[in-house]
Amino acid sequence: MPVVIPRLIVEVFHHPNFRGRRGYVIEPVRFTRDIGFQDNISSVVVGAGPVRLGNTIVQSFLGAEVITIDINDYRLSLAESAGAAHTINSRKVDPLEAVTEITHGRLADKCIEAAGRAETLKLALSLAGKAGIIMAVGEQGDVPISPSRDLIRRDLILMGSWFYHYSEYPAMLDLYRRGLPVARMITDHFPLVDAQTAFSKFANGQAGKVMLEP
Repeated sequence: MPVVIPRLIVEVFHHPNFRGRRGYVIEPVRFTRDIGFQDNISSVVVGAGPVRLGNTIVQSFLGAEVITIDINDYRLSLAESAGAAHTINSRKVDPLEAVTEITHGRLADKCIEAAGRAETLKLALSLAGKAGIIMAVGEQGDVPISPSRDLIRRDLILMGSWFYHYSEYPAMLDLYRRGLPVARMITDHFPLVDAQTAFSKFANGQAGKVMLEP
């Protein structure tokens, strides 16, 4: 069985406009651009791991009302500090009922599934309102979907996104210059020699993004 290493280490780069070394949120900018965000829309983020926290930061910064769903209360608290207007623990509350109540029956304009499980992709499909968009970014196996029931009759768009291109760095840097609070998703700093401790903390769901430093 292949070993799966979590995407734990924050991407680090240098730029003359920045002082020192910092970690930056870069994955979420690509699919935020692809599905479009603006004021007065509702966005559901399924999952509150590091990539999902990045989504929450970017979307809330751009004016969306973000609803984050997870089963980990610690990660949900991180999502709230990252800008989520609402958080839902799906082990305690029915997420469909909660999102229906929050959106006054409209459901979500945009849904991002980043947990990488068949049931969470199906959940994202159920939480999207009429003519909504679902972005799948969580790696997973085959998921049975009925085009007629799940997409066509609800006028939904299902999309995918894989990482980013170097040409997108200017847009990422522009968001940072405008005040994007990227530091909110960095929860821990570890020396490189303690990498195993850092990975263990991440695997136990008790960290956001982690900086490994020489």
